[in-house]
Amino acid sequence: MGLRRLSFAGGVGTGFTQARLESLSRELSARITHDCPFSALPPRSYTGDATWVRPELRAVIEIAELTNEGYVRHASFIDLA
Repeated sequence: MGLRRLSFAGGVGTGFTQARLESLSRELSARITHDCPFSALPPRSYTGDATWVRPELRAVIEIAELTNEGYVRHASFIDLA
């Protein structure tokens, strides 16, 4: 089995309750790393205050479409799978 590459696809800014944000913060803080997990750095507009985490969780995200650049548009968090 070959290595999989993780590619950046955009950000998600909606679909979170305050309780869910607090829960995700606890889950992600245990996975903080200094290394960017993506095969190529995301655009600078996304990395300014980024905190990298090990890619151990999967999120279910609803999107309207992909942009011409291949990024998600109108992404909404549903849950962790």
